Amino acid sequence: MKLLLSPSKQMGGINALTTASIYSQPLYTNDAEIIVKAILETPLNELINTLKSSREIARSALEMAYDYFASDKGSIQAILSYSGVAYKELKANDFNVADQEYAQSTLLIGSAVYGILRPYDLIKPYRLDLANILQIGGAKISLQKYWKEKVSLFLYNDIDDSRILLNIASNETMQLIDTEILSDINIVNVRFLQNTNKGLRMVPSVIAKKARGAFARYCIKNKCTIIEDVIGFDSMSMRYNAALSDSKDIIFIYQ
Repeated sequence: MKLLLSPSKQMGGINALTTASIYSQPLYTNDAEIIVKAILETPLNELINTLKSSREIARSALEMAYDYFASDKGSIQAILSYSGVAYKELKANDFNVADQEYAQSTLLIGSAVYGILRPYDLIKPYRLDLANILQIGGAKISLQKYWKEKVSLFLYNDIDDSRILLNIASNETMQLIDTEILSDINIVNVRFLQNTNKGLRMVPSVIAKKARGAFARYCIKNKCTIIEDVIGFDSMSMRYNAALSDSKDIIFIYQ
């Protein structure tokens, strides 16, 4: 069983090399360099449109791209570099060696620059989303399209004999998945719902992000290996609902 989690836009975590005992290199460093070079070759005004951002954010993205190739700039393990809401709940800075080893073998993180990351792959800060379109190889292409086949083939070969991919990622990250390539993989969605006056609805985005991080932490701390292991998750006032769950969706209701 593998878990798929989204990255966060917020980066710049703690000094990870002093808090984690393991590290690894990203699987697709050559592709990452191609993407970062494409950023550097994009004029600032065009980059503002590409990122749909302010001039300040676009400049920051360029600075990060320059830093990517700077030998005096350090890398940080992905799980400790991302600092968004989900990762604050994941609290990976207190993982012991057994937690780190389990996370490294089970958790995967989608990325616009790196494609797919293991938690302790060393990465540098970036500011890109999968929806962004860059000039790569003489043609404009979205990063989602650039990575989709590569990531899907990796997952096909990486998922163990259980053939289960537990999805705790955003809809954007799931655009990396080619369901035809992964036709024999059971993709199980973890969904967080709440009762409203209009019936069951998705919880607000911030709560969903927190719940994903807390759920990932639960799986790592409890070394979950099968679906039955994860349904005991009850942090953040979430409760498993067996009646609404099935082979494709695990439903937790926010109390």
